[in-house]
Amino acid sequence: MRLAYCLLAVVFVPSVLFAQDAPKPEEWQKLYEDASTQLRAAQDRKAQLAAENSKLADQVKDLQSKLQQANAQVKTLKLECESFDDRTFYLTTYQQLWQMFLKTQPAVRVRWEAFLRDSSPFQPDGGFWFRDSLWPLSAVG
Repeated sequence: MRLAYCLLAVVFVPSVLFAQDAPKPEEWQKLYEDASTQLRAAQDRKAQLAAENSKLADQVKDLQSKLQQANAQVKTLKLECESFDDRTFYLTTYQQLWQMFLKTQPAVRVRWEAFLRDSSPFQPDGGFWFRDSLWPLSAVG
């Protein structure tokens, strides 16, 4: 609507300032048709932008749901990681204390090593799969 007013102002101001003749009906008709064409184009563009906005709103909603799922997964993984950290700390401490205990109790150490050497029904090489003499260091790499 502003465009129509602007066009009318552009038409009337020069005619008043320069004392021109009043515009002819054909000129008025042409101005009206131009303004109507521009108005239709603006309305079409507005409808097109509204459709694009709707599509973008759907995409944003989809991305937000994916973000919530990813955040939930990250939270779950963090909890698992903390659980593994606690368990690893417990097992490392337990292994170190067991080794210290074996150093202070030679009779138990001899019996423990005999147990590991002699009672290995699960592996043909004579050792258990869970025994690793370099355990805390071998788990890092």
